[in-house]
Amino acid sequence: MFIPFIPYLLALIGAWVLLALPGGVGLHGVTGWEAALAYGALPLLGGIVGGLPQRWFGRFAGPASGLRRTVFLLAWLWVLHMIRLPQALQLHLLWLGGGEEATLMLLLVNFWLGDTLAQHRVHSYGAQRGARRAKRLWDTARLPVPILLLMVLGLSFSALFESLSLPAQGGAGAHPWLKTFGAMAAMVAIMALAMPVLVRIFWGLRPLEDRQAERVVLAELSANGVSVARVLALPEEVMGFATAGVIGMIRPFRYLMISPALAAVLTGPEIQAVTAHEAAHIKHRHLWYFLAAIVSFMLLMQVLTMGLIWAGAFTGAMPPVWVIVGIEVAALIVFFRFGIGFISRQFERQADSNALRRTGQAPFESAIAKVARINGIPVEQDNWHHYGIGRRIAYSRAAQAEPSAMARHDGKVRRIKVALLALLALGVAAQVAASSPDTVAYLGERYLVQRLEGVSAPSWDDLPALRFLAARALAREEHASSERYFRMILAVTPEDPRVKNNLAWILVTRPQPQPAALREGLALALAAARESQHAYIWDTLAESHYRLKQYDHAVIAASKAVVLAEAGQGRGDAPLRYYRNRLKAFAQFGKGV
Repeated sequence: MFIPFIPYLLALIGAWVLLALPGGVGLHGVTGWEAALAYGALPLLGGIVGGLPQRWFGRFAGPASGLRRTVFLLAWLWVLHMIRLPQALQLHLLWLGGGEEATLMLLLVNFWLGDTLAQHRVHSYGAQRGARRAKRLWDTARLPVPILLLMVLGLSFSALFESLSLPAQGGAGAHPWLKTFGAMAAMVAIMALAMPVLVRIFWGLRPLEDRQAERVVLAELSANGVSVARVLALPEEVMGFATAGVIGMIRPFRYLMISPALAAVLTGPEIQAVTAHEAAHIKHRHLWYFLAAIVSFMLLMQVLTMGLIWAGAFTGAMPPVWVIVGIEVAALIVFFRFGIGFISRQFERQADSNALRRTGQAPFESAIAKVARINGIPVEQDNWHHYGIGRRIAYSRAAQAEPSAMARHDGKVRRIKVALLALLALGVAAQVAASSPDTVAYLGERYLVQRLEGVSAPSWDDLPALRFLAARALAREEHASSERYFRMILAVTPEDPRVKNNLAWILVTRPQPQPAALREGLALALAAARESQHAYIWDTLAESHYRLKQYDHAVIAASKAVVLAEAGQGRGDAPLRYYRNRLKAFAQFGKGV
């Protein structure tokens, strides 16, 4: 069930690499409407791929569809890079308070639309009626919607944990890894709770109509000491084949799915064997360990990408985009083909062992033989993530002859689980080390010195290091350094209200500020407040008025900050009482207290 979603992981990684790589903002003179037009036209590339002749992709629908998706993915990433659309979208989203996460969300939706069109060969519609065409398109589009929404929600939580650079607050800005781990924890919660519900809604899962089969399933689950919220029918038109599976990690949000076509041909003992197989996945918490492997991979890939980018910065020879994207794609393919493939095969064999213990050899072998027949799978055909039918039958007979083989395999799976936990610990440690303030500041310092050596003014390429250094200097209250860095950033991105806000705070709150600095800080704060409705920005404006003894204006700005904070707009990591206490303090000064 992993296969249909791999292109979305590749698209997310590729888009993130394009955003992370320095190389100019691109589309400098393009308006927001022009960027939106380019964004809207890009999915049509999927329609072009869908219209390519079938003979270019081979005879079989399955491989052809996968190859079309691969062609579209590569073409989509290439066009994104050529027109610099990720950077242009990020630039135009700044005034809305968006940034990297919002850009990636929009690009994922864009890829989804194009990927759906790429899987539909236009000339193959023939004389099909409009309603049937729309049904086919919808069946294709709704399959990845749950994983798409999961990614969007994950990016939303990543943005939530993003430091808003709240003046003099430090917080997440001083610990960048909190953003990553906060988003990861949120994604785990979403996967455990929301994902099963999303699958049920968008895949059109309904209660299994075969009540006798449902009773056999529930009885076997109970005998294994596990349970699910519902037994649901999995429509064959969504997955493209008849199968059974479990989704969800927590009982109230866990479902056992079985295709009606499969349930109709299986006998009671065969349904029991299939259910015992799925029950083992629940009993041995296989889904949790799959999640540990995926999270470990994501953490380590982030560290690898950061290392490639910093290495390019230090050497002055930034790797081409296609090199970094190629490394990411190759690593993902290797991870799924060999890493997840190996883990999946061992978990599946452990599940087969449970079925053999529960029902014996005959029902198990006849059940998987029927699965092969319904789906047109040759018995001798192997499977990279689930041992082929022939090898599963061979294991069944070997286990029947030597029952200790199943116990040995259980021991092997236990060792795999320990290794996965160790890998997760390594990923966490590597992420903390790579994104710790000291490491980031040190790397950023070296990067900045090298980039600016002999350069009269900073460029867009210098922004990553400048932002790192500015955030670190602000957290350490190094006023002169933070002012210098924010001025350099403002020279490159004069439209960013957050940069204006932070520079204004530094100017008005530094020890013994000069009148000229106070006036400049107020001007910057006013400009930031005009462009952004965030509580922390209006709080800076209130502070600027207060420092110039404009107490009535300070009260007005602080009142606005309280209203925005109560609405949850840009409160940052400061509690609501912070803004209310600030308003009280400014009001007292306005009364002459």
